Amino acid sequence: IYSLLIVPLRVQDRIIGTLGLSRDAPGSPYTADQERFLQQIADRAALFIENARLFEEVKQQSTHLRALTRRLAEVQEIERSALARELHDQVGQNLTGLDLNLTIIQGQLASVPEPGRTFIKPRLDDSLALVEEMGERIRNLMGELIPPVLDDYGLIAALQWYRRKIASRMGFTITIRAKELATRLAAPTEQALFRITQEALTNVARHAQASAVTLTVETEGSTVCLIIADNGLGFVSTGIGQKTTRERWGLMMMAERAKSVGGQCHIESTPGQGTRVVVEVPYSETA
Repeated sequence: IYSLLIVPLRVQDRIIGTLGLSRDAPGSPYTADQERFLQQIADRAALFIENARLFEEVKQQSTHLRALTRRLAEVQEIERSALARELHDQVGQNLTGLDLNLTIIQGQLASVPEPGRTFIKPRLDDSLALVEEMGERIRNLMGELIPPVLDDYGLIAALQWYRRKIASRMGFTITIRAKELATRLAAPTEQALFRITQEALTNVARHAQASAVTLTVETEGSTVCLIIADNGLGFVSTGIGQKTTRERWGLMMMAERAKSVGGQCHIESTPGQGTRVVVEVPYSETA
């Protein structure tokens, strides 16, 4: 080698490599202008290499985050099932036993002399009412954890049931625009759409200050489209990064639930004009 010119590949204050030229034949040495020109090429190459590295790193992190989000959705379903079984097998049975014991005591109340009977009766009645109220709350909670209507009658019936169930406590009206599907969707698809609806309505209740929500289910060829639209505050769609961790997780969970059944979910929102959650999934029929 008669001449050798090496310049650094620089990214800010770091050197990530070198770029070199060499001459195998006699000739004049490299000039300062040639060195500056090679350095310019090296700087551009270094920027390209660094951008490619960062892109791949972000891509890997995004893939990992999506996998975590999907796994979280799976774990949620497992925990919902486990909690529903625990409520039914343990808490429900204990309440049934308590109700039975109180009823037996109530039947023996006539043999209690006064003034004890007058003192005990209203408290016993209150206790029975509390047991009944607690039983109803547990049944409602079990229904939200594992909605039997979804398994038995399908998505549209489950959405109607859920609307009736939450209407009194959500603070906004819910209108459903949907026709019964010609055939049932596959169970994972129904479950994904139902959970997305739950998450979206929870977000509306917490953040949107809406007075009305419309749930639309429609089919277009081989695609089922679910739209949850509210008339609330709305937000800048590009500002999702400024949302709280819980809000971001909620949006990611909805997206991953859609992806898990081969679909997609995106958010459309404008400040002062409400928000639309649009979910599109393949029309995969139940087996």
